[in-house]
Amino acid sequence: GHVCVPCQGRACRGGLRGDAFAQPCERFEQPFVQAVFFEDDVGFDASYSFVFSPRPGTPAASLADDTQHEVKLARLQRLQAAFEPELFVNHYGSSEIYTFSINQRAAEKPGSAGRAGLNTRLRVVKLAQRDPQCLAAPMEEGQIIAELRSDEAFEGYHKRPDADARSLHCGWYFTGDTGYVDPDGDLFVTGRVDDMIISGGENISPVDIESVLSLHPAVDEVAVAGLQDERWGQKVVAFVKTRQPVDPQALDAHCRDSDLVNFKRPRDYVFVREIPKSPVGKVLRRKLQSGEYEPV
Repeated sequence: GHVCVPCQGRACRGGLRGDAFAQPCERFEQPFVQAVFFEDDVGFDASYSFVFSPRPGTPAASLADDTQHEVKLARLQRLQAAFEPELFVNHYGSSEIYTFSINQRAAEKPGSAGRAGLNTRLRVVKLAQRDPQCLAAPMEEGQIIAELRSDEAFEGYHKRPDADARSLHCGWYFTGDTGYVDPDGDLFVTGRVDDMIISGGENISPVDIESVLSLHPAVDEVAVAGLQDERWGQKVVAFVKTRQPVDPQALDAHCRDSDLVNFKRPRDYVFVREIPKSPVGKVLRRKLQSGEYEPV
């Protein structure tokens, strides 16, 4: 059987939404759960697969009691504690090449996409580079690329020379995903190149900021985008849907008290009724940048 864990109430693979778990649930009957799928917060597909024998009487509701203010680390730790899997695997990939990388110890290093899978070569190159040899240093955020020599790799986009020109270079597929490799050689995926904010010459990933702000108890949902600014080029702006009253000063103090570096702190906060999303739940930052939202 398969279990679909709700990710912030969005539509998940398997046809269930987060609100489906608001109703009373039956207890698990099947002896083995094979996989759990959800769309990751940064917009790419991540699947966490595991095999386990559930403890007798484990309530299904307790395994899906995810709340929006919990980050990936807490989520994986809760899954590990609830299922006690014999094998817990994180896959990262795309339709163009299928599986890029595999982490067979997902709970030991939460957030890591692991290392290249079979018939795959992966690299992280410096941002704004199109040379597969221009590698980012360990812990330096760059763009993830995958070699196209695998039998699983596509040949190109159908009648889309513009997409080919953007994504295919020197036999490598430039994924548009950002990430870094840690000192152990394990890959971490951090976001999308198109979402990167460039402020004062610094590359800023909105996901880092969203992860911090989402931990504030008054924050229901948050999305960060870069808005044009005469001095900085772009300024970091946080769009916040609240669950209880809060002011920008409190949110700024929360960021200052975290490990978020100063230049990543939002310069403005905009309170909105809803965060604009696509039908599959992906945040539409371009609508925030163009003012297509309802302020509170």
